[in-house]
Amino acid sequence: MADPKHALGDLLSIRIEPSSEELEVKHYVLTKPLSRPRTTWRSIAALLLGYAAVCSLGTWGISAALPAAWWRTVAILMLWLFGACLIARRLCIKLVECYQHYAPETLRRRCLCMPTCSEYALLVLKKRCLPVALIKIRRRLFNTCRNGDYQKDFP
Repeated sequence: MADPKHALGDLLSIRIEPSSEELEVKHYVLTKPLSRPRTTWRSIAALLLGYAAVCSLGTWGISAALPAAWWRTVAILMLWLFGACLIARRLCIKLVECYQHYAPETLRRRCLCMPTCSEYALLVLKKRCLPVALIKIRRRLFNTCRNGDYQKDFP
């Protein structure tokens, strides 16, 4: 009869070889040249200032055209909310590109997935509506990439 402690030691010493997919993803993550987009914080500031300027001009126009009433306030609020919805996706894309531009290589190489998390975020933001994209990005960053295995995870 085999010693149970010895059998457990044998099970723990078994080494599982990584699959070819894991090796491919590991090679991709560790050796792929990192893209550094030209996006800077100035482009994000310009986007936000442009939004504020257009909405401010719209507010001025609504205030000049409509008499003072509750619906004028609603029209102005709708203008600002509609404008925010229009630039939200572009702003998120610019933020990811800024991360790609400024983040050090050691931080960017921590991702264990193919495509990398920032590449995935850009793909999802360009492909899906903003709420769905943000949910998928959150799942990727906090669940998929944190499990410790190299894997492919395309949007």
